[in-house]
Amino acid sequence: TLEGFLAAKALVRLLERTPTISRANLLANLSTSSRIDLGGLSINFTPTQDRGSSYVDLAYLRRSGVLVQ
Repeated sequence: TLEGFLAAKALVRLLERTPTISRANLLANLSTSSRIDLGGLSINFTPTQDRGSSYVDLAYLRRSGVLVQ
């Protein structure tokens, strides 16, 4: 799914920013990072806001695979 792809991409970006990989370092880096750019969608985690993004997108497809607008 797109959500899984974005979560994996965010994790890779976070791993790239963390010099020593450990659970504590990843969590500390995640809460102090200004934002993570995923190429068109940015997420931001802070100590007071753990949602990451408020973006929501829905697509409704018919059984035949046609997109309903």
